[in-house]
Amino acid sequence: MEIELKYKVEGNVKWDRLKHSSELAGMMEQPPWEKRMLAVYYDTPEGHLRRIGAAYRVRLEGNQYVATIKSRGEEEKGAMSHRLEWNVMQENELPNPDSFLQGEVQSGDSTEHLIPILDLLKQFGVREMGRTDFIRYGAALQWKGMRAEMCLDQGHLCADNRRSSIRELELELLEGTEQQINHLGQYLAQKYGLCPEPRSKYARVLMLLDGEEVE
Repeated sequence: MEIELKYKVEGNVKWDRLKHSSELAGMMEQPPWEKRMLAVYYDTPEGHLRRIGAAYRVRLEGNQYVATIKSRGEEEKGAMSHRLEWNVMQENELPNPDSFLQGEVQSGDSTEHLIPILDLLKQFGVREMGRTDFIRYGAALQWKGMRAEMCLDQGHLCADNRRSSIRELELELLEGTEQQINHLGQYLAQKYGLCPEPRSKYARVLMLLDGEEVE
């Protein structure tokens, strides 16, 4: 189960304060890393995954393609989301649902919930829904006995010849409790003037497809 907080970072000043924060640097286990992330999102032509709250993407992370399927977990509240997640390495960005059965699934939840999603993709086929392109600045943090992965993402998402910008902070729980990561998120949000972002990147891709305005 992926437990994650997401916040909008509005304006260059807030972004620079976060990225160059000496306080955050003091929480980091190792020096931060930076990677370009290029993702393609897929669904069936009829949108079966969207109907059940699932998402399927293939993302180039540095020089490695990673296929990911996420499924709705508990109800999303404010900045926090809970999702089932399965990842597997691939050789390219092309959709290949069978890779989840042929390869070694990493950091995954029970395949009991994965198989029905794969069956939908194999039965109804796959089409591209949209893309994201962003630079991720990340590091593992330690804070009051908890470990979290911090990611600052800046770039854009696009669908149906429409674009919207990405500038956000993500905190994913690695070790510890929901209460601990929520406290860290609230502390950073208050200090840096951040707003909760309940929408995933893919949710915003779908909004573009629907012709909605995405801030």
